[in-house]
Amino acid sequence: MALALALTAVLAGTLSRCQSEKAPPLRPWADGSTHGRWFSVFNGHGTNAGDDDALTLSPRRAEDPGTTHAGLVVSTASYADLRYDARMRTERQLRDPDPNPWEVPWLVWAYTDPEHFYYITLKPNGWELGKRDPAYPGGQRFLATGHETYPVGRWYAVRVEQRGAVLVVRVDGKRLVTFTDTERPYTAGKVGAYTEDASVNFEGLKASAR
Repeated sequence: MALALALTAVLAGTLSRCQSEKAPPLRPWADGSTHGRWFSVFNGHGTNAGDDDALTLSPRRAEDPGTTHAGLVVSTASYADLRYDARMRTERQLRDPDPNPWEVPWLVWAYTDPEHFYYITLKPNGWELGKRDPAYPGGQRFLATGHETYPVGRWYAVRVEQRGAVLVVRVDGKRLVTFTDTERPYTAGKVGAYTEDASVNFEGLKASAR
């Protein structure tokens, strides 16, 4: 009985200490630095951090409507005919008082440089499958969009599959869009995570060649 009481006291003390100790702050990754499987392209004068399976991106808060700060992290490995899984959410939109709907997480793949990649973003006013392509005005091509809404603060499970020029995106287990890129398709590249003017989280990041 005395041993049981002693063990209970020790466990209670340990639990109390664990609860009172705060997790150490994330150490921000410098632009152009490698961390395990990830390469921090730019942090938007804020914080990129994480581990092999999770990322947090939080660029500096925009101080006026004409300013944008963005964070981008990509894998060190490249993939062709891939499957890419992630859970992602917007922790907080940083522009105040009027955030833009696209200031949320973007899941990135087929990345070769900041001007060439595909992305999917789930916005409060709809979703967008797009392509960073300098051949288009503004360097961006909208491949497909929809009106399903994705409120800020919730987690969404996303799966991207690509075989050749065919892109398939699923959200929370349901097919969202299938698109065939017939104009200069990107058939291989790195996977990653991007955001503009928002603190965002990515978990369960897994990529594999099919």
